[in-house]
Amino acid sequence: MKKILFISLFSIMGAAVLPLSVLAATNLSFSPVSIDLEPGDDFTVTVSVEPEQAVYTVKLELNFPAELLEIKSFIFKEGWIPLSQNEYNLVDNENGLLVKTAGYPGGLVSASEFGTISFSAKQAGNGVINISNNSFALGSENQNILNEELAQLALKITTPVLVPEITPPAEEGIEEEIIEEEVIIPEEEMPEEEEEGAIILSEEEEEGRVSFLAAIINIASFGTGKAWIAIVIAIIILAILAYLVYYFSRKVHRKKFKKIN
Repeated sequence: MKKILFISLFSIMGAAVLPLSVLAATNLSFSPVSIDLEPGDDFTVTVSVEPEQAVYTVKLELNFPAELLEIKSFIFKEGWIPLSQNEYNLVDNENGLLVKTAGYPGGLVSASEFGTISFSAKQAGNGVINISNNSFALGSENQNILNEELAQLALKITTPVLVPEITPPAEEGIEEEIIEEEVIIPEEEMPEEEEEGAIILSEEEEEGRVSFLAAIINIASFGTGKAWIAIVIAIIILAILAYLVYYFSRKVHRKKFKKIN
């Protein structure tokens, strides 16, 4: 009876200890857990360590779709001491692999960031960034206390659809403005503005008037055709006419005066 009681008590204690060992597991998490973006966009992902007991060393092995993404950089959070050996420190963009390992002096006992990864989207597509089961978190006795349920980040890269700009039709009743091109006429070709009331003569009438004036000048200049001679003769004739008018007017005036006397 005592033996049966001892076995039952041990079973109960084992059942109580088992959940504690599960709860003591350490988690690695992503922030954000999903992301939508366009080709050419850059974005960052933060990896955090959430321990349930002291963690001294963490190895992060991360897989990503190499055809969609490219890693630009990885920056450790302050306080972590990175390991530089190739198997613990690797960025392989061709095969989509990241490996980063670091120790935490004195042990990490509370949630903290492990590091920040900078990515660049290469082309459209859907994919997943996940933590590989080759990752580990070592406790005080160098045992792996990393949770078997590993984090994933859903990725969606879409090419934006270009919508053509549609010009609305013109409203009825609104006349479209007509822009007339300004015609520049060279100065030499620009017609002179005609004075209001001016008499326009044809070429034949103009030539006839010139011929008539030339004939008068020719007669007045006694056939010499010189204009100044014609002008002098015209002045002499006008003077003679003026004298004759004066002479006859004086003569008529004298006759009237004698009749009155």
